[in-house]
Amino acid sequence: MKNSDDFRLYQRELELIYMQNPIECELYSIVACLIRERNQNKKISLRDVSTRRKSEFSGSEIYASKSGFPDFVILSEDFYLFDDKFRDTSKILGAVEIKRMTVKLNGKSKQLLDHIAKFKKVLYTNGFEWRLYNGNKSYAPEWLVSLGKIDKGKVEWFEGEVWDSLLNELDKISWETY
Repeated sequence: MKNSDDFRLYQRELELIYMQNPIECELYSIVACLIRERNQNKKISLRDVSTRRKSEFSGSEIYASKSGFPDFVILSEDFYLFDDKFRDTSKILGAVEIKRMTVKLNGKSKQLLDHIAKFKKVLYTNGFEWRLYNGNKSYAPEWLVSLGKIDKGKVEWFEGEVWDSLLNELDKISWETY
């Protein structure tokens, strides 16, 4: 399938989500699919931790920042939660935080800043705007791609090479440890 076909499918899905059920978790499968597709040759694992809760027995607290759990974590393929030998936190390579498409992304939110402090690399999106934060002290995004927006209750898509720009930026992410 050509990238332009993929973008049309992406646009259709986001428009249906907006019209029918504009909640955050509706974006999870689309974002996860896109990340997995763009990282097929990298030795990473994308895990949904959005419903995790801190508990004594789960060990999952290592996936949480001070503000709680991100929606997804990016792990090295050889990370193993239940084996201390392989539960090396340096193999937690980043996080993905997704917001409802009606939410304007806030680069200074406490949740985002805590996720950046914990995970360093954080992919942040509401479906229309995508940002990568790379742990720099200024907390400015390394890159930002806007595909469209909601204007007066209608979805407005931007013209040009925005989809290809997003795919190129996703391809360039280096998830290895620092």
